[in-house]
Amino acid sequence: MTTVLQRLGLGGLILFVVVGLCGPLVVDVPAVDLARDLAPPSSSAPLGHGEVGVPLHAALLWGARGALVVGTAVTALTTTLTVLLMWCCALGPVALRRLILRAADLALAFPSLLLALALAALLPPSPLSVIAALSASSWAAPLQVLVPLADRAVASDAIRSAVALGASRRRVALVHLTPLLWSTLLVQATQGVGGAVVAEASLAFLGLSAPPLAPPFYTSWGTLLDDGTALAFAAPWLWGPPALCVFVVAASAQLAVLGRR
Repeated sequence: MTTVLQRLGLGGLILFVVVGLCGPLVVDVPAVDLARDLAPPSSSAPLGHGEVGVPLHAALLWGARGALVVGTAVTALTTTLTVLLMWCCALGPVALRRLILRAADLALAFPSLLLALALAALLPPSPLSVIAALSASSWAAPLQVLVPLADRAVASDAIRSAVALGASRRRVALVHLTPLLWSTLLVQATQGVGGAVVAEASLAFLGLSAPPLAPPFYTSWGTLLDDGTALAFAAPWLWGPPALCVFVVAASAQLAVLGRR
């Protein structure tokens, strides 16, 4: 049974998806309007205007689309890579298993955000660079959770019987092993979306995401938060909304899997 907190988390994630998909359809692309630079909230812009007169509500909605695409892409790539490496560890040669696990240990020796910062700094600023940097820095921790579970599954009577009956490694991986780990993969993917959104906002806050007002996403919650903190006294209405958006997505991702870890 889902608890109230889990329902709140699921509701927050559904709201995030709906806003990310539909938000840019109801507002114009954030545009420069120097006449309204740092203008306070008004009837036409209920959250006020940011630097160069960009309406904050429009920037938040377009930023939701960017966060949704980055979070989904990073989670999909990370999950795919983790599952492939888990198959290699559980069903492949011992030497390959040791190599993969040592590589995971090496990756975990560095904080994932610092590794993403280093990779993002080496790549040209763009959404694809952010996705690549975050995906390359977030596979090791989920892998170390999955490998022991996969080892126990491979040692079970069901999979041993399948192997004894001549099932290939590919069939064992796809038909027998992976379905046993669906719940764990779902939990990791849900948490991964929240972590990717926070990490992307962190990179944007530090100036390592896509350039401001550049297509296809035009803005990022991290960039808005950077502008808001820099102008906290001149325009105090700027920093709260983007910080709240990042917090809601991250908290929703954690609450949605509460009790399922």
